[in-house]
Amino acid sequence: MAYKYDRSFVVRGNKIGVFKHTDNEKLKYVTTIDNIQGLDNTKFVPENLMLHEQDNALLMLNKDAYDSDENKIFKMDLNRGKVVEEYNTDYEYIKGLCPTSKYAQLTGEKTFLGYRENSLFLLDPRLQNKNYMDVKFQYTTNPKFTCMSTTGNGNIVLGNEKGKISLYNRVGVKATTVLPGVGDEIIAIDVTNDGRYLVATTKTYLLFVDVKDMFEYSSTKRIKPVPRKLQLSPQDIVNMKEEISFTPARFDIGEGLERSIITSTGPYMITWNLRRLKLNHDDSYRIRRCNDTIISENFRYNENKNIVFTSPNNVSILNIYY
Repeated sequence: MAYKYDRSFVVRGNKIGVFKHTDNEKLKYVTTIDNIQGLDNTKFVPENLMLHEQDNALLMLNKDAYDSDENKIFKMDLNRGKVVEEYNTDYEYIKGLCPTSKYAQLTGEKTFLGYRENSLFLLDPRLQNKNYMDVKFQYTTNPKFTCMSTTGNGNIVLGNEKGKISLYNRVGVKATTVLPGVGDEIIAIDVTNDGRYLVATTKTYLLFVDVKDMFEYSSTKRIKPVPRKLQLSPQDIVNMKEEISFTPARFDIGEGLERSIITSTGPYMITWNLRRLKLNHDDSYRIRRCNDTIISENFRYNENKNIVFTSPNNVSILNIYY
């Protein structure tokens, strides 16, 4: 989802579809970037896409990477619709990418973050060293990181296979706070712009945590917050008549305080009202059934009532109102 320009980019295999948001809250097809290939003209299937440099560039990894391609990051110029640079991190394969701060893509920021199962690093394409790494922190034991997010001022949060959540105030140092694992893999994580709240996604439930001041410093005496488990009611699960498998939960995006959390399972879109969550209300979510299985979804920038979502054969907008 583009922030500066009103565009959505949808990956389908080796192609990226580009859609424009219209004034009447609809989507209009613009073009397709097809036959995506690296500088050596080898085609690949992109994944882990991240908009960059004022939405003029798109960073991506190769979904089917092996050997040398495991440590490559591809940069596409969206004005030209082709890969124009490749960053080879030498011996480090990349598991995922993340902006240095929540809305860094709105700026001309060149650096970005990457992570693998046991390390976190800051990459700078302007460096002349062979792996582009500016700062790196690597664990001697493998925490098996699975996902990553950043706050507005650049604090970092990582989830792992055992359900642990690690908070950092910068790259290159140990975590200021590690929340104990719940035993289930965290498949996605998001944090509010001000760093106050985070939401972590597992297959069958979400974790909502107030992490106020947890990024600031490390202390063994500090009381760690207890994550609140967000689940659908037993009756709602019965009514769905299918196994729960949540897509990555996200806060709405844009200026001002966040108001909602969005996720989905099967054809069902679920939105949590953040204000009611903060007040510990049990009835803080709503379910809407769509016509097809939802693959992914996200809010439009500065439009917390508009959700763009993809299904196997379509890209649509859902308007939500509380």
